[in-house]
Order: sequence, then C-alpha cells, then structure tokens
Amino acid sequence: RFPAVAEWLPWARLPETGCVIFTPADVKLGKYTPAAGDVVVFLPHLSHIGIVDRYEAADHVVHTIEGNTNAAGSRDGDGVWPSRHILGFCSSFIRVPSLAHA
Repeated sequence: RFPAVAEWLPWARLPETGCVIFTPADVKLGKYTPAAGDVVVFLPHLSHIGIVDRYEAADHVVHTIEGNTNAAGSRDGDGVWPSRHILGFCSSFIRVPSLAHA
C-alpha cells in the first residue's frame, strides 16, 4: 500500500496488523530466528527492504530476495535479485501474522 521504506515499521506496529517486529539483537539472544517470508528493513543503512529467503545461523548471514536491485547488489537496479547481508546490517525484521512463529 505504500512505497516508502520508512512507513513499514509504523504500519507493522499497529495492533490490527498482528505483526511481530524483532531486531538482530533479539536474534542473537535466541528470541527469534529470521524465517522465509519475513520482511527485513535496512534503515538507517539503506532506505531499502527485502524478503528473507533463509538465515544461516552459523555465519549470521541473511539471504534475501530484493526488488529494485541488480546482480551487484545496488539498491537502484534493474530487477529482483537474491542478495545476502550480515545480520548486523539489518535493522529490523517484520513477521506478518500468517508466519507468526518464534
């Protein structure tokens, strides 16, 4: 419904969405594990989001699918591409209700 990355977290915090928001610190504490389908927000590093494909806990690497990117990883690209980021580069994760599991 909205294109601005900055609008995703305020939307997810609305009680009626039922979303769960967690951070890399929560992941390191074992409270949550990024799962396929979670939305990953990269603010303030980038005004960009992606969808988690998988998480490699041993290396703390988040594999994503991202739009408006390219094979080199630019956020201003030519399509939808896979990417990977260290956990610390991610600022927040949003889990939508249909995926709400710990």
